[in-house]
Amino acid sequence: MLGNITAMIDPTSFGLGSMEGALRWQTTIQWMEAVLPRLEDAATLLFCAWVAVLIPMSVFRRAHPLIARILRVSSLYMGGVCWWQSLIVTWHLLGSLAVSVGLLCAGVGVIPMALFATGVNGQWDPFRDLIASAILTLVPRIIAKFIAKRQAKMQLPATVGGYYSRDFSAW
Repeated sequence: MLGNITAMIDPTSFGLGSMEGALRWQTTIQWMEAVLPRLEDAATLLFCAWVAVLIPMSVFRRAHPLIARILRVSSLYMGGVCWWQSLIVTWHLLGSLAVSVGLLCAGVGVIPMALFATGVNGQWDPFRDLIASAILTLVPRIIAKFIAKRQAKMQLPATVGGYYSRDFSAW
């Protein structure tokens, strides 16, 4: 068991010491760059759904728990898009060592590294995009927490159909 510990922290496993590992990183980043526009388009549609559907639904108090749940889950997608962008930016500006260190920092270390790299290099367009995606990850979570606290204070039923659930118990 202890003999495998050195294999677990071998730098070649991160693509740092071998040409094959470096090519694997490059291929993965190229694929991620090809998929990123689709992810960003879906994130734009998700934001439009927040504005067009969830804000009008917020008028109805019984829908608040559903809105909070939707915001929490959809912010995970936005966080994934933010991480995806950050990994690509970190790769291009700082290289595979920085990506490896960022991934070792619980996976989210690539986001501050990408913000640092874009700020230092004066690339303000990617910096702006990363800040916007980070905001679109955090703000829905804050709003969902506010809605949940307000819901608990008002002591409304936690389900949208809570009042009629006795009538449809067979479903």
